[in-house]
Amino acid sequence: MFGASNELASQIEAGAPVEVFLAADEESVTRLGSEGLLLEGSAVPFAGNRLVVVCSAGTSVRFGGPDDLAQPALRRLALPGEAVPLGRYARGWLARRGILAELAERIVVTQNAPATLAAVELGQADAAIVYATDALAARRARIAFEIPAAEQPRIAYVGALTRRAGPTARAFLDFVRGPGTAVLEAAGFRPAPAPVEPDTP
Repeated sequence: MFGASNELASQIEAGAPVEVFLAADEESVTRLGSEGLLLEGSAVPFAGNRLVVVCSAGTSVRFGGPDDLAQPALRRLALPGEAVPLGRYARGWLARRGILAELAERIVVTQNAPATLAAVELGQADAAIVYATDALAARRARIAFEIPAAEQPRIAYVGALTRRAGPTARAFLDFVRGPGTAVLEAAGFRPAPAPVEPDTP
């Protein structure tokens, strides 16, 4: 089954017969692990991504960079809610840029990452912050600009086995984090980011 990582985590908590959980963030996996729903030690990052801003192909709004998101001509910006990984990444970036509060009244809240791109393609928003991999699939939207590399959030896709996992599930996760990474990188995903080193006293 497919959906936003937070929604999938909720379904696993409710008893959905899932053997492998592939999440677009580390938080959802940590949450399930803390509840004892995952096999200990099975969580592994397998890909990364980056954020870009897309706009409708025929828009008259001009974009030169991040500061242009605050221009009055941009009336509607599509973003998922903060519970969705994409929404959390994007809102965190906007907050660090100091423009989240200014844009609050213009945000069109979407259900998940695919719906965020669709909002622009269907004319429901002037622009959106999306994953670079989703932007590659756009048909009626174009990349307005890429978020600067130094400002990109840490985006790690993590796979883990639930306590229902059988041999096939284990083999699938081994493929995803092994030979499957070449397939993911061909689709625009980045290599998994390096683990965060724990703070030392």
